[in-house]
This record gives sequence, C-alpha cells and structure tokens, in this order.
Amino acid sequence: MKISKRIALLLALTMCFVSLTACGEKESTKDSRQASVSNEKASDTNENTLPSEDGEEQSEQNTSREEEPDTNIDTDANANANTGTGKEFLALLQEEYKTAFFQGEAPNQTYYGESYWELGNFVYNGVIYLNGLDGNYFAYDIASKSLYADSHYEACWGMIMVNGCLYGGRNGLITKFDWDGNECASYSFDDPIRSWYCFGGGILAESSQEIDAKSFLLSYDLELIAEIPHPKAGHTNIMFEQYFRADGTYYAVGKNDMIYRLNLEAYVWEEVGENPKLSGEPFCGKYISCGDGIYDRITGEQMFSYGELYHAVSASHGFQCYFGGDKYLGYNNSSKEYRWVSLTDGSMSEPLPFPETDSLTFLTILSDTYCVYNDLYGWFLYNYNDGTEEAIMLFGS
Repeated sequence: MKISKRIALLLALTMCFVSLTACGEKESTKDSRQASVSNEKASDTNENTLPSEDGEEQSEQNTSREEEPDTNIDTDANANANTGTGKEFLALLQEEYKTAFFQGEAPNQTYYGESYWELGNFVYNGVIYLNGLDGNYFAYDIASKSLYADSHYEACWGMIMVNGCLYGGRNGLITKFDWDGNECASYSFDDPIRSWYCFGGGILAESSQEIDAKSFLLSYDLELIAEIPHPKAGHTNIMFEQYFRADGTYYAVGKNDMIYRLNLEAYVWEEVGENPKLSGEPFCGKYISCGDGIYDRITGEQMFSYGELYHAVSASHGFQCYFGGDKYLGYNNSSKEYRWVSLTDGSMSEPLPFPETDSLTFLTILSDTYCVYNDLYGWFLYNYNDGTEEAIMLFGS
C-alpha cells in the first residue's frame, strides 16, 4: 500500500510538471510568434524602401501602384493638357534639331537667306546686321553697344549666308564670297539652272531640263560632287515642284505627288511615299505647323496638338519659334500676345513683354532672347523676356 501511494504521488507530480512545461512552451511560442511577426513587419519595411537614382527613398509598393493605369483619369482633361504627346514629340524634335538645316544660328551651322529671309535682319557672332534706309547697311555689336557702317554687308545683300560665307547665283553661275566680300570660288553650269538650295550636305542645284531633269550636288567650296538624275516616269525624268530639308538631307516632291529623299551615300533620289499635302509654316526640319498642331511633313502624322495652347510663331515672316530647348515661342492672333509654350507639361508662360507694334513697325525675332524692330523713331534692340530696350540708332539724331 505504501508503495502504491508513493507511485500515485509520483505520477501526480509528473503530470503537474508536464502541464507546467506545456504552458511555458505555449507562452514562449506565443512570444516568439509575436516577435517573429514584428520582425517580419520591420523586414518588409526595410525591403520595400529602395534608394532612387537621386538618393531619395521611395516605396516599392507605391512605385508599382503608380505604374498601374488609373481608370479614374479624366481622359478629356488629360488630352487638353497636351502633356503625353508633347513629351514624346519633344524627344523627336530635339533629335531633329541636331541635324536640321534651318534659318538662324544652330548647333551645326548658321544659315540665313532664301525667300522670306533674304538676309534682311539677322544676328551672327553677337553682331546684328540690319537693312537700313535708302540702301544703307550697318551693324550693331550687342556686347560693346557700338554701331558702325558695314561696307561688306552691301556685297551680301540678296545673297545666302552659310557659316560666315556668302553665296550668290544667277545665269547658271554660283559664286562664293568671304565675309569681307572677296570672291573665293565659283561654279558655272553647262545646263541652265532654275533654282539652287543650301542644306547640310552642300548646295543642291536643279536643272531646268524637263525631259532629262537632274540635280547637281556641290560642296560649299563649289566643287561638283555628283550629278543625280531624277527618278523616271515612263520615258522622262520626274520634275520636282517642292523642296524641304529634313533628317540632315533634302527631300523633294515630284509632279506625281510622290516624296523623294536624297541619299547622300549613293547619290540617288529614293522614293519615300505619297505626299501628304500639308500646308503650313516651317517649324523645325521635317516638322511643320499647320492648323491645329505640328505635323511630320513626310508621313503626314500629327506630332503635337495645340489644343488651347498658342500656335507657333510664323516662320514665313522671318520669325523663329524653336531654339532647341523644351519650349517654343507661341503667338495668339486675337490677343496679340506672345508666350513660351512648354512641350514637357503643356503649360504656358505669362505674356511676354513684346514691344507694341503697328503697321509702320517691322520686327524680327533674332534669338530666344532678342528681337529687333524699327519704327518712325529709329532702330531698337529689345529683350522680350524682361522687357528691357536699348536704342541702336535714332533717326534725326
């Protein structure tokens, strides 16, 4: 009996010990689980915080959420903002700006002349060259604020200027002059020439022959590079009616309404496609401003929609509107206001303080800072970003 009681007592003590141990393990497990959950949360917080390229921290969860399309976006409002299209177009525009050949001072060349410029008023190396009254020509140095009569300017009037050299042509002869008006070179064509143009690859002259129409490519030292026959249509070569510069070369529109590109490696005219027949103002290279936006004049594709934004300033009046940045100079005809139009976010600046003009005032935009104008009182240089003005020359003084 004593042995049985002892055994029973030992069993009871053993059960209590086991029970107490299990309770301790449960509490320990509970604590460890809580600690584990807490550590997992801290780990998640650390793993989801990533350094951005500029060194700031950003949430991975927020980043992935932003990449998902927002179905609550007001598509009409977004379209009116012109932001998405503007950014895409801006990248293409800046690429075209690097190779385009256009009026003004550009990364690869300075070019003035032809049709609407005619070397009227322009700026070159910080000097403004102006067409004065009664056949007088003069120049104004912006830095030194000095005005002087410019004798060599008479030689370049009515010519084309490329990178400080002057080119004039008539009666099948093209002549090159240096900046002082001294003759440097000339080229005489055997065939009659009806037109000639400057672009990044040299000088392109067009023969007046209708049956065997061809182009002549000259270097800027007036050396013949190649004679390039026009593409054939039946038994005759196609006559070209329009020309424009793009992609660092020349394009032509034939009488058959097809666009041709001048291949500067093989020296052949390559057919590109049908002419989209756009009518508008040059913007930059292959881009043209017409109607409601800016278009690719080769494909006819609309690259940018103006919407409520100001349209690009008219280049046909000797005005530039794009200077290689992320904005263009816009103008509203009804309000007579100029504003900078951003291609990155579709915003516009406050109205720019352009000088007041009338029918007796002639104004030329020279750069993204200056314009020059003359009225009954004289010639003035005007900073249209801050409204400051300085007199170049006062009449009667």
